Amino acid sequence: MRAIRNSILSCCCLILMSLIVPAEPWRGIVPLRSTSNDVERRLGKPTEATDKLLTYRFSSETAFIHLITKDTPGADLKLLPTGTVADIELVQNGTMYVSDLGLDENKIVFIKGSNPSYIGFRGYVDKDAGLVVQTSGRQIQRIFYFASAKDRSRCPSCSVDLQSLADMPICVLCPTVAVSCPEEIKVGERAMFTASVTSGPGSPKETFNWTVTDGKIVYGQGTPSITVDTTDVKSGTITATVDVGGIDPACSHTASCSTQVAKRSTERPPN
Repeated sequence: MRAIRNSILSCCCLILMSLIVPAEPWRGIVPLRSTSNDVERRLGKPTEATDKLLTYRFSSETAFIHLITKDTPGADLKLLPTGTVADIELVQNGTMYVSDLGLDENKIVFIKGSNPSYIGFRGYVDKDAGLVVQTSGRQIQRIFYFASAKDRSRCPSCSVDLQSLADMPICVLCPTVAVSCPEEIKVGERAMFTASVTSGPGSPKETFNWTVTDGKIVYGQGTPSITVDTTDVKSGTITATVDVGGIDPACSHTASCSTQVAKRSTERPPN
């Protein structure tokens, strides 16, 4: 289960909750059938690459494609040459729900952990499957593609062990997302809102999507800082919210800050 081990970071433990559905190829890439050459023909050059792992970063998801090497336990290199895809891990950068996969939620069961028994995962289980979907409630966080049951005999160590999943908590080191802003400005002045992402592993490329409750963003959309024009503000408060992409979806990735907007005085000073 290298795909899962490599996703464990540290701190802030979350219980692994998974769903299993019948195996289907991802973008035409099939574990134990496709090779690294097949992957590059379909997806192009990876963002990062080693002899064990190909990483592809897309706007909607990040893919970690694990490859069989000469050190893979139980792999018959005559049947599965080095460079064969062992499994695929997808980390969702956007929001995707269990219902999007068309699963029958009435068939979701709980697989108990060995010790303590409350550790485990809740999921839709098909023992012949080659896909595990890690969720938080009904929202999908990670998807793991493994070999289908008919292909696992070619690599026994590539099989999905439900009990090991139930016994394995995943710990994620979450960054802290915050937004700073002025306490008060006057109508017509421009307000700056700045996001910060700290104390986490981060991502090679974080994205910033801003929304405001009033006013108009005139500079900085897509960057850590925005400038908001308050000329036509109708309310007394502007709240800016940032949604940071590129960090682990299991972590909180939004933050807000509010600025009071005071009307300019129209009274004349006393003579």
